[in-house]
Amino acid sequence: MKKYIVLTIVILFLPILLSLPIYNDNGAYAYMGTLFFEGKLPYIDGWDHKGISMYLINALGYLIGVKHLMGIRLLEFLLIVTSFSMIFKRLSEKYTQKIAFVSVLFGLLSLRYFFDGGNMTEEYGALFVLISLSLLLKEKIKIIDYIVIGAFFIINFTIRANLISFWIALFLALLFNAIQKKIS
Repeated sequence: MKKYIVLTIVILFLPILLSLPIYNDNGAYAYMGTLFFEGKLPYIDGWDHKGISMYLINALGYLIGVKHLMGIRLLEFLLIVTSFSMIFKRLSEKYTQKIAFVSVLFGLLSLRYFFDGGNMTEEYGALFVLISLSLLLKEKIKIIDYIVIGAFFIINFTIRANLISFWIALFLALLFNAIQKKIS
C-alpha cells in the first residue's frame, strides 16, 4: 500500500513540483531563501512579511539543489512523501490498511486542492502537523517525540503565526488527556 501512496503523490504533485520558475508568493519565499547564500540578510536586504522559518526552509531546499530552485521542489516532495507515509503507518497500526489508504488519499487530495503551485506556508504547516500527529499516534511516545513536536510547533509559529490553531487544539487535547489519566 505504501508504494501506492508514493505513486499517488507522484501523480498528483510531480507535474507542479517540476514547474520552474516559481512565481508570486512562493517565488518571494524562494528568493528570500537564496539571500542567505549571497551574504545578505532577510528583512534587511530583501523584504517579505512571513516568518524566518519559511525562508530557512527555502534556504535548505536551495542548498539541497546545489543553489538551484529545483532543490526547494525536491524538499517539498520529500516532506510530502515522509509526512503521508508516516501517517499511513500509524493509521495502519490502528485500523486496516484500506482505511489508512483512503484516509491518506483524502488528505492528499485536500493538500492538492490547497497546494496552489507549492512552496506555500499552509503546505509546510500541514506537513509538519501530519508528522506530529503520526508521532502522537505511536504506541509508545518517547520524550524525543515530544521534543520534535515542540520543534514543529515553533517552526509553524515562525512560518506564520496563525498556523498555530491546530497546535492550540492539540495541546488542549493533550492537557485534557493528562487530566483524565490523573483522575482515573
